Amino acid sequence: MKTIIIPIDFSACSTNAAKYAIDLLRTSKVKFVFMHAFQIPTPMPEAYIYPISSSELKTDYTKRLIEYLKSEFNLGEGGNIEYSYEVTEGSTIHEIISTADKYNANMIIMGTEGASGLIKKYILGSTAADTIAKSTCPVLVIPKDAKFKGINLIVFTSDFKTLKENTPFEALMELVIQYNSEVLIYHILKMDTNQPTINEAIEGLNIFKVFEHYKHSFHASTSEDTVAAIDEFITTNNADLLVTIPHQHTFFELLFNQSVSRKLVFQAQIPILCLKEQD
Repeated sequence: MKTIIIPIDFSACSTNAAKYAIDLLRTSKVKFVFMHAFQIPTPMPEAYIYPISSSELKTDYTKRLIEYLKSEFNLGEGGNIEYSYEVTEGSTIHEIISTADKYNANMIIMGTEGASGLIKKYILGSTAADTIAKSTCPVLVIPKDAKFKGINLIVFTSDFKTLKENTPFEALMELVIQYNSEVLIYHILKMDTNQPTINEAIEGLNIFKVFEHYKHSFHASTSEDTVAAIDEFITTNNADLLVTIPHQHTFFELLFNQSVSRKLVFQAQIPILCLKEQD
């Protein structure tokens, strides 16, 4: 049975992501682990407030999480969805990663609020993006307004870099099989880029081997703005899911540095599945 970690902060965004996850995997053999991380607030020096203990906070948040799961998702004893819950003390990202490691999770599914204006352009701090950077398992990011309507068409972004043998394609392929999805393999060339090298062509064949038994096609375009090109491609094709492999020193840097400002995480109107390569 697969284990899926779903971080909950009681916001509308995390609620939407949890509902999406349940709808997406309702017929799969999975166990959902709903987790919430808290930190003890630090009182102002001049405030005479009786300090609340970690155990008291954990008890309160656990009660709140249980009620939340019942009210929002109708989860309780005797239901047809297998689940458990965790409440831990610590920073959100650290606790998400620790919980995923504890359960040897197959995937983390979480929401993202997005951002606007100068924040979108210049500020890094997205919990979802930082979780992707540190997670060793696939992370599925759900935009705050995304609603589950099936997974009919998937866009897989390819940079034709070397695919490691232990890249966790299972998370993607299980969705392809479950929803009989079509995969559009999309490669973006820079304006001054020549034709693919022999090694890149061979790597293209390796990608073909991943999808050879399933509906797929190859696509390419030329653009200096990678994010804009991907955005246009998924919009034009009315895609349901975007899949990336964030390489540590290549596409990962392109995806998350300030010049691109992580627009795929902030702007995407469809879920993004990041298949993190293993060391």
